[in-house]
Amino acid sequence: MQLYPFQRGIAQMMGNEEIEELWCKKSARVGYTKLLVGATQYAIEHKRRNVAIWSPSDDHRDRLTKQEIEPAIRDNPVIRRIFPWYGKKAKQNTLSLKQFVGAALHLLGGKAAKNYRSISIDMAVLDELDGFDASIEREGPPVELAWRRAEGSSFKKLIAGSTPHLKGWSMIESGEEACEVRLRWHIPCPHCGHEQELQWGGADAEYGFKWNGGTYKEATESVHYQCVHCKERITEPQARAQAAKAGRWMTDDGTIWLDEDLGIFRSEKGAAIDTPRTIGIRLWSAVNDRVPWSKIVGEWLGAQKKRDNLQSFVNLTLGESWEEEGVSNLDYEVLHRTRRENYDHPAPEGVVALTFGVDVQDDRFEIQWDGWGAHEERWTLDYQILNGDLTKPYIWKQLSEVLTRQFRGDTGRLHEPVCGCIDHGGHYGDEVVTLAKALGPLFLIPVKGAATYSKPIITWPKRPNKNGIYLVSVGTDTGKTLMHRRLMIEEPGPGFWHWPRSESFGLEYFKQLTAEELRPKHTPSGRRLVWQMRKGRRRNEPWDCSNYSLAAIRIAQERFGIALDNPDSVPSHSRRVDTTAARKSLSDLARELNDG
Repeated sequence: MQLYPFQRGIAQMMGNEEIEELWCKKSARVGYTKLLVGATQYAIEHKRRNVAIWSPSDDHRDRLTKQEIEPAIRDNPVIRRIFPWYGKKAKQNTLSLKQFVGAALHLLGGKAAKNYRSISIDMAVLDELDGFDASIEREGPPVELAWRRAEGSSFKKLIAGSTPHLKGWSMIESGEEACEVRLRWHIPCPHCGHEQELQWGGADAEYGFKWNGGTYKEATESVHYQCVHCKERITEPQARAQAAKAGRWMTDDGTIWLDEDLGIFRSEKGAAIDTPRTIGIRLWSAVNDRVPWSKIVGEWLGAQKKRDNLQSFVNLTLGESWEEEGVSNLDYEVLHRTRRENYDHPAPEGVVALTFGVDVQDDRFEIQWDGWGAHEERWTLDYQILNGDLTKPYIWKQLSEVLTRQFRGDTGRLHEPVCGCIDHGGHYGDEVVTLAKALGPLFLIPVKGAATYSKPIITWPKRPNKNGIYLVSVGTDTGKTLMHRRLMIEEPGPGFWHWPRSESFGLEYFKQLTAEELRPKHTPSGRRLVWQMRKGRRRNEPWDCSNYSLAAIRIAQERFGIALDNPDSVPSHSRRVDTTAARKSLSDLARELNDG
């Protein structure tokens, strides 16, 4: 396998037994997996070392085995000579074990604690570390559990590599930062000779990637690098040539560097020094000769069109962790001042479908109605609080009446909600079920929040429960993270959020809308960023109602065939989605609530 200049040093460090821990924070497209497979083959064939590679999940392990490990065995005659079971069905040749002559390669999923037991190894490898749970079934961090399996080895080694995810919660970032020596791929400037790591820089930085013109074509054709020292322009061919001729792995202060010719480490003055025990390295797409700079700039420009794509660019292209801004960075007074507008109609132009979200408190209901347009552009229409004794039927009757209210649109059409979600938690679950059955279980949909990391916004049950109700699970943290990102969109269009200028949306509404922030929390699977109430805030009902309404529009799209770019997909108010026949009269509702 032909290595690029930046890869040679990584291969040496992976194979150097004096380096006990190697932590690699990386982007995609740097050839890391190929290097890792080569390093394990070297350890197995040349040194007869037992190796274990843990992947974030069994599915990830299966792909690694089938797409990387098995082709590498097939294509390497030296490895095939010590693997007599190649191409055969045998217990020594499975997805989870490759038994070589004199050594074994264990391939394991990282979610189950049992996969960190009952093996003795020399080299522990964790691939895509940030994809692991922070704590494996409450038994400890994956690195700690994997490292224990090598405790008895005289030549133990740990290799951990990953694209980083969230800042402050990235295991690869914290591990790399804790290393005694941190190396970066440096190239000398062809103008002033200053050695530097290529850095993205940014629009306001005096160094890094720069381009001219405002169009995609102009930008990608003019991209260049600006030296951090002399500020001169460095072209891509110049940078590639400098990397091939004089690139080297070195600390940022230049005090330690890797001499690839001899495979040893040297001081700033060139004297040989002891090999560091733990080394962290960082690399990103720009160092790879096969990733043109124009492609990187093109990806950056493309990410500007949709905010959700920015995280992918930061993680996968730059190889950096994503810093999720907390809601505390959103000033409720600014939102109140700048985001309210005068609607021409109760349901403004652009609204295709209506939903609502209901939060149930001990002494009141809080309801929010939202209109939705193409690409989930959102117009909040009204907010209402119904105070009363929730143990009495009258308040539930009032709620049933207001949920079916209509909003006139710009064409004169009366819009009525296609569906809505109501909080099933709390003390009134039975009453919620009764109301849902009365209004139609596909119109008023009970939901339960699930603050589980990366859980989908909605999880529809396979079948109704014994009460004939579809109790939908809502990924509250996922929904709130999406809403927070959309609050930061500043121009009308996809994902933008509008409010009317009315008494319902005063300062208090926006204060409650921004009442939560992302904060660290210890969960059964380890540390996570979780939406929690900000200090000094007591109420957040608009935030919850907004999330339930978001869940409702997702249900309408995924379950009822509503297409927000096609108004004809939305039934008229006289024929709601398969629910009219299921509705009961208000007298029936009152009778059922009295009986309950």
